[in-house]
Amino acid sequence: MVAGAQDNGSQRYTSAGVGSTTEITGGDGAYCFIDQTNGIDVVTSYVYNNYYYHNNSGANYVRKISDNDDVGLFINPADLDDQNNILYSTARSGQLYKISNYNSPSYALDSFNITGLNSSASVIKVSPFSNSANIFVGGLQFSIGYINLKLSWFP
Repeated sequence: MVAGAQDNGSQRYTSAGVGSTTEITGGDGAYCFIDQTNGIDVVTSYVYNNYYYHNNSGANYVRKISDNDDVGLFINPADLDDQNNILYSTARSGQLYKISNYNSPSYALDSFNITGLNSSASVIKVSPFSNSANIFVGGLQFSIGYINLKLSWFP
């Protein structure tokens, strides 16, 4: 298990219960993900759009996959599409980042606009249904909807 703890980094647990942990990234720990298709790939985050990739269930730090202190929220909403190896995160108002192949040396960072989302995304959830075809997004201005792979917004 991995957990982000603000002011205390991201911690890796190796045994059940409350026990000792290993800090795998420092600073303000935030969102953390374990790839549910393999249990090996781990993503941790620091503030804004700073994301790190680890393998071997978090035991090995591999690389920083996003390094941007100027975009996103302090504790930045994100979600991992395990099926397609994509990390989504809040970028600017009405915009998300998409890090494709986050677990590959040839990963790609892109951004895309969501017409109709008139604020920053405050929650992002890749649908566990329909093979990740939909991403549910909630905005800071109380808008809620979803986008499909064609990047259409449905309030």
